[in-house]
Amino acid sequence: MKEAVSDMLPRDIIDPKKRGFSTPLGAWLKRNLAPLVPRATLGGLALMNLEIWARMYLDRRASEDLTAELQGTLV
Repeated sequence: MKEAVSDMLPRDIIDPKKRGFSTPLGAWLKRNLAPLVPRATLGGLALMNLEIWARMYLDRRASEDLTAELQGTLV
């Protein structure tokens, strides 16, 4: 198909550069998917890294605050 229209269309339309895309994961986790987060994180240590990452980068919590909070729950 590209060959059939190659003489009629500009090259950047026929062979466009690759473009990335992003998802609004932070917004989904804070809004639409928020009810699923507690259920998804219960019962498994495999998700601990994700939980810590989410608190730091989605909730914008300081690592010192999280360290103190986590140490308090382990005592």
